[in-house]
Formats: sequence, C-alpha cells, structure tokens
Amino acid sequence: MERFNLKVLQRFWTIAISYWNSEEKWQARGLLLLVMVLSLGYTGLSVVLNNRRGVMISALSAQDEARFWQTILIFLGVLVAYAPIFAGYTYLRDRLGLQWRRWLTHRYVDQYFEHRAYYTLNTMHGEIDNPDQRIAEDVKSFTQESLTFLLIMVDSLLGIIAFSSVLWRISTPLVLFLVFYAVLGTLVTVGIFGKALVRLNFEQLKKEANLRFGLVRIRENAESIAFYRGEQQEADQVKHRFGEVFENFKHLIIWQLNLNMFANA
Repeated sequence: MERFNLKVLQRFWTIAISYWNSEEKWQARGLLLLVMVLSLGYTGLSVVLNNRRGVMISALSAQDEARFWQTILIFLGVLVAYAPIFAGYTYLRDRLGLQWRRWLTHRYVDQYFEHRAYYTLNTMHGEIDNPDQRIAEDVKSFTQESLTFLLIMVDSLLGIIAFSSVLWRISTPLVLFLVFYAVLGTLVTVGIFGKALVRLNFEQLKKEANLRFGLVRIRENAESIAFYRGEQQEADQVKHRFGEVFENFKHLIIWQLNLNMFANA
C-alpha cells in the first residue's frame, strides 16, 4: 500500500470532486448545504440543552421548585425541536451518501466495461486486485466515509465554536489549554495510530476479498473440482486465505486496543 502523502490526497480529491461537478451537482450541493444548516441548528440546540441541564441542577441544589419546573418545560420544548432536526440531519446525510455512491458506482461500472477493461484487468497481474470488490465495497466505503469525515469536521468545528464561547466566559486559560490538548492528541492519534490502522484496514479489505473470491471460484468450478477430486487442495487454499484474514485482524484489534487506551487515558 502506498504511503499517505500528497499524491494520495490529490487522487482522493480527483475522485471526490467529480461528483460535485457532475450533472447532479446542484442537487448534491443543495443537499449538502441543507445538511450543514441542520447541523448548525442541532448544535445550537445542544448548547441550549447543556445550559438548561446546568440550570436544572442548580434549581435542585437550591430546592427552587418553581425554577425547576420552568426549566423542565423549556428543556422539553427544546427537545421537541431538537429531535426532528437531528433525525432530518441523519436522513439527509445518509441519502446524500447513497446518491453519491450510486453515481460513482455507475461511473466505474461504465469504465469497467469500456474498451473491454474487465478483460484486460483479468489477464494482467498488477496493483488492481479484485475489481469487483472495489466497485461493490470500496466505492461504498469511499463515499460514506468521506461524507462522514467531512460532516464530523463541520460538527466538531461548530461544537468547538459554540461551547468555547460558554467556557471562554468562565476561564480563558482553560479554553486555550483544551485547544492545545485536543490538537496534541489529534497529532499523536493520526501520527502513531492512524497510519497503522489505515494500512491494516486496507490489508483486511484485500484479504477478505481474496477469501470471497476463493469461495466463489469453488462454486464456479465445482464440477472440475469434483471430477479431479481436488477437495482437499481447495479446502487448504481457503483455510490459508482465512488464516491471512485472521492474522491481520488480530493485529488490527491490537492497534485498536492501543488507540482506545490512549483515547481514554
């Protein structure tokens, strides 16, 4: 697998931007804008809910019954608005990811059959392995994970702005320390754990695809295998492929364990 570098980012941008400049661009951009507006709305309401929780606890501590019930009513009113906004956000996010996947899948299927590319890929032994799995699984992962990552960045930025304004009034040094702590933690996570997890996840997808391909191959060549009595040889090959899946996944969960320990330390 290639190292994560500028060339990889350029390739990612070339693939990603094609949809947003396609014939579906206005619908896609409109959905993305609406998703971000809903994200802004539920982030603002999250700040209000957080503030109301604090007021409710203060009212309980002070045994102020009138203030407590007033806060409860406001809290429920905000929840009534928050629930449909968040539900709409998740629905439109998933709908946008699904439409992006449909467009990109159709594009790669067309290119797969254009100029008999499927035949060329089948006869050559290069970097592109299991093109069927690339179209079926990798396009799904690319579109959904890219969109999720973008929206996580937007949600995090809005959350930082919204909640930092609250903390800033309480303690400015605390806000600066938290920003430094978050940046340092992100750099360590990406630099140490990120590269290893990306590599292992890539290898996991590849080995899982090899295992599926081996099983499909048995089904397609069942008559020949039975005629030549090659059951044991085929079983050994399948077990070998699964052994690679198993060993790689062991390394993956160990790195995930290390990441969880670091994140929760």
